[in-house]
Amino acid sequence: HSTMLDALFDSPKLKAMASFQDLYVGLEPYNNEQQLGGGVLRKTAPAVFGLLAALELHPTNNKAGVFAPVGGFRQVAESMYELCLDNDVDVKFDTSVTRISDDGVHFTSKDDNEVGFLP
Repeated sequence: HSTMLDALFDSPKLKAMASFQDLYVGLEPYNNEQQLGGGVLRKTAPAVFGLLAALELHPTNNKAGVFAPVGGFRQVAESMYELCLDNDVDVKFDTSVTRISDDGVHFTSKDDNEVGFLP
């Protein structure tokens, strides 16, 4: 990951900004030449953690940045629910799917112990 940062940025501050995701999971974003494999085998961040910053900051991403849905992530679920209702989808809450077959879905309701089948 530090190799990617070195290729993208000259400024140590920009490198730090682009590697803060590594710190979320307790990893060291910088290569440590004193450890086997640069430290990757122990605690340095694999390049996969650099993907977030790389995608956000890559020059071909003309909409670079971090995005969030208007109304928060709860609004995504609420909008999906409304879309289901608009399309006559039977939405069941507090229900466990017990089996899925070619014919439909078998379920058990937690509240009233209803056992059901939806084609």
